[in-house]
Amino acid sequence: MGVCVVEGNVTRQEKLRLERVRVLYSNARFSIAGLFASALFFSLFLWHNVSESVWLAWLIAIVLINLLRLLLIETFHKRLRLQEIGPHNVVAWERRFSVGILFSSLSWGIVSLFPFQQDLLPSLLYTALILIAMSSASIFTLITSLPMGLTFLSATMLPLITRCILVAETPCYILALACLTYYIIFTQMACRLHYAIIDNINLKFENEELSLKDALTGLWNRRQLYLFVEQLQSRGERSGESFSVILMDLDRFKDYNDTRGHNAGDELLVKVAEIIVRESRDEDLAVRYGGEEFMVVLPRADLQQASRVAERIRKGVEQQTGISVSAGIAGFEHGEGFGRLTARADKALYQAKSQGRNQVVTYSTPHGLV
Repeated sequence: MGVCVVEGNVTRQEKLRLERVRVLYSNARFSIAGLFASALFFSLFLWHNVSESVWLAWLIAIVLINLLRLLLIETFHKRLRLQEIGPHNVVAWERRFSVGILFSSLSWGIVSLFPFQQDLLPSLLYTALILIAMSSASIFTLITSLPMGLTFLSATMLPLITRCILVAETPCYILALACLTYYIIFTQMACRLHYAIIDNINLKFENEELSLKDALTGLWNRRQLYLFVEQLQSRGERSGESFSVILMDLDRFKDYNDTRGHNAGDELLVKVAEIIVRESRDEDLAVRYGGEEFMVVLPRADLQQASRVAERIRKGVEQQTGISVSAGIAGFEHGEGFGRLTARADKALYQAKSQGRNQVVTYSTPHGLV
């Protein structure tokens, strides 16, 4: 299974959309296999019940639509494996999927309007059985997108119900009533199941966040840091994209704790965490690295951009808390491990402390500390 790219300050809504779309594409392979099987059975029925031109045109349309959908699905999974799917482009992928669903549902909905050459009631009854079985399965594969599921259900069942009513015969009225009952029941079931699935996904996110966040400050912890950096390193090796890290330490925090007490120290850490999040960019990952140490990982940022962010944080902390902070900055070099990157940032931080604290130092290879 591929990994979606989830960057620093991604909202719960963005994560939910990302997961919904991932599940949609994962289920779609089974859905298309079922649609091809249904098309095979139904084409045998149409062979003797409609003209050859109608039968052949419908079958070609079904095959082409679903082959294009299959190509879209495989492209999505390839991009997912390459970690090229994220909050920045997932909406476009959802739209493409919905277009495929629309054309697929219309290609099935139209069969109810075909000019059947044999007895009309048995033909409509057989059509109803195929559409009910197929739409029931499709509802479950589309369950993370309620609009798509209801679109498929409506596009396949409403033309059939309309055709039965227009025939204006008692048996067809009964069939229309049965199909309408199915449509209403499954619409309600789809709604309930969709919201249950969404609740489960949200609960999963909550549990994940609890395990990935620092309990005191609400910042991300080291576990999330390593997961995030692993994605950035992999993406950087493929595309040449770089990133930077800022390692920060509160100056004389031990003296502050000893003088004012641990509760005041905790309040200060929370306040500093809020400033770091506010002064960082939306895509950055803010981490409580340990004790009074914090780290910010900045995707697609060079040393100058990271330095500007670090200066904003340093000034914000000093102005709003009266406490100073020292920071060291280092940029990712292709082929190096994260341990080496943090070691260089730590050297820069040590230099900032040695030079009098309350400053930002950048480690710039091959020139070293600047």
